[in-house]
Amino acid sequence: MFHIGKVIKKYKKNSGEQTTQATLEMWDENMLTLEISQKITAQIKEGDYALVDYRPIQGMSVPVPRHIVCKILEKKEGEKMWGIYKQEFERIKRVNRPPAQPASSQYV
Repeated sequence: MFHIGKVIKKYKKNSGEQTTQATLEMWDENMLTLEISQKITAQIKEGDYALVDYRPIQGMSVPVPRHIVCKILEKKEGEKMWGIYKQEFERIKRVNRPPAQPASSQYV
């Protein structure tokens, strides 16, 4: 399983560090700071739309997602998919919203 996110901030690697991280706004309004796959570290930049690998890590007793930024989407494709995911998220929020309580003029 993969989730789409938008890169908000890419962090520079300090000397001696093996990995690079980025903060992403996810389609479901979460903000996550995740490791970037070494294959795309040099190319990814702020404002890019990317896929995050949520497949479970093998050998764990409970499913733990990998949480690796693994693919940069082309701008047009990323914007389109971002819009589709966000529309669905808004629909889900509306469906799951509890009904409004009627206003009461009496105080207890």
